[in-house]
Amino acid sequence: HVMAASPADTSLAPPASLAPTASWTKEISSSTKLTTAAGAGGPILLTGDGIMALNPKDGSVLWSYERKHANFDHNFLAFTNATAPLVTSPDGKYVALRVLSPKFVQSTGDTLVFDALTGRIVFKNLSTGGPLQLTDSAVLDGNSAFSLTDGKKLWTLSDGDRVDYSGTAGHSSFILDQYSEDQRHENSPQSYKSTIILRVTPQQDLSAAVEVDDVLANPPDHPDDPTNLVNFIRGWAARYTGEFDSSGNPMAEAISLDALAKVDGADTRTFPLGATSGINTAASLSSGSIVTYSPIRLDNGPRDFPSEPRTEKVFDPSTLTVTSIAQYPGFTGSPVELVDIPADDGSLSAAITVRPGDGSTGTTIPITPGSTDLPPTLLASSTPGDTAERAQAMRTPGAVIAIFNATGDTERDCTRGKYDQSERCPHTYRIYGITGEHK
Repeated sequence: HVMAASPADTSLAPPASLAPTASWTKEISSSTKLTTAAGAGGPILLTGDGIMALNPKDGSVLWSYERKHANFDHNFLAFTNATAPLVTSPDGKYVALRVLSPKFVQSTGDTLVFDALTGRIVFKNLSTGGPLQLTDSAVLDGNSAFSLTDGKKLWTLSDGDRVDYSGTAGHSSFILDQYSEDQRHENSPQSYKSTIILRVTPQQDLSAAVEVDDVLANPPDHPDDPTNLVNFIRGWAARYTGEFDSSGNPMAEAISLDALAKVDGADTRTFPLGATSGINTAASLSSGSIVTYSPIRLDNGPRDFPSEPRTEKVFDPSTLTVTSIAQYPGFTGSPVELVDIPADDGSLSAAITVRPGDGSTGTTIPITPGSTDLPPTLLASSTPGDTAERAQAMRTPGAVIAIFNATGDTERDCTRGKYDQSERCPHTYRIYGITGEHK
């Protein structure tokens, strides 16, 4: 366990634009797939052996914690609608994970909460499984909530109560329950809106829980698909206002989860998002902003449901501004692309491209020939799904981080953990730091 010599710099804002080239690169080996989160001081990475925080200015390691051959719990993801085994607080100052015990040990494992700026462990608990949520000052670990200030237990769920969400909660509120609503409105039957009913509570008082309807969710690919329920970004959500535009499309606004939970002293400001049919979860999580879908019409039947993300507006919690995607010069979660780069001699190499919301050139990162398990022509011809497995990006304070898996899944080299039987495959990841556009 190596803690930071000095706390990470919290004065860095997420880049508002993308430089044409990466500022730095770092190579990391991991026996499992790499997970990335945005802390208050920059990127935080989870490898097969531990967690580390990087300096967004140069990629150097600020702090790290390792448990060789540990099994970091991914299983709770399937049961709690989480998207990653790293959970950050809305302000990014804490990050939590679970470490499973080997099978021959009777305990389930540990829940660890780190100070994201220094690496100090501020909370450790014998895990019983279940949900894992963070506010700016409390953790929900399984059935109980604890203060991160003094470790005091705040409350425990009653028998029969169940929380089905793991991830970032409100600044001072927890998410207790959520389920899909009817997707049509009687006053505008041809407009589609993807919504959930949400039950939230102030972190200090479980008895004050409230239910909120018309909260935006991610539209499914087809009308009969389940709604994606991970729709909360850095303490913010979005809800429909009950109003419609001139074409009959529902209008929405961004609002803090604390305001929905009626937390005393909560920021109750709202920010209009215009007409939309839901939140683009993947883009929102990658960009750290609420990114909305364009309106979806039912006039032409289910063919109008989006098979590829279509985006409309972006609400940036770091600036509290709403911008049209077409006018946004920063990263809004657009999928990373692998493209061919022709040379003068007619040969081809490949490059990673990260594009801003406005569709301009963005960042191009050449892939050195011979540095990957596949030749450039095969990399660049990958399907979007394969590319997403290979390359991703995330916006953090100080830099947009591009992550490239240079080795792919080499199943013949996979092994099982000696004690926990988790799958371990050798991966080489290249991390690229992209700052704002150079003037």
